[in-house]
Amino acid sequence: MRVLTEKYLFNLGVLAIPLLFSTVLVYPSALIIDESISLVSLLIAGLYCFSIIAAIFSFSFFLGVHVDTQMQVIVGSLLVCLTMTLLSVFKATSYLSLYSYMDLNTLRPILISSQVPLGKFFVFALISAAFFAGSVLRFSKRTI
Repeated sequence: MRVLTEKYLFNLGVLAIPLLFSTVLVYPSALIIDESISLVSLLIAGLYCFSIIAAIFSFSFFLGVHVDTQMQVIVGSLLVCLTMTLLSVFKATSYLSLYSYMDLNTLRPILISSQVPLGKFFVFALISAAFFAGSVLRFSKRTI
């Protein structure tokens, strides 16, 4: 279980690095075009987006523990991402996509108020925790 937890946390860290890097780069870019934005607000919005990305990753990790080959994980994850993209394209179904939780209409209030919507944040954190717990449970019952 220790190896599984280390792998999970390491991969979450790998996902966090480019998100943090791109979030921090927005600040000087905004200054160049004479936009005023708070770095704290950007980091809070980045944290919120990371909770959604962590939930998507946790699903992939969960899938990886339950299937036999990496190709099944890749195909399953791609199908989920493709489905989320297709749902977000059409206005009538965009609310069903996880990507709609990271669009400008959602992030603008976060950037203005510098506050994470705690309800949504904790829902995504619970989804991540549930998928990780399911992964640990399945991995502990696995026979080698």
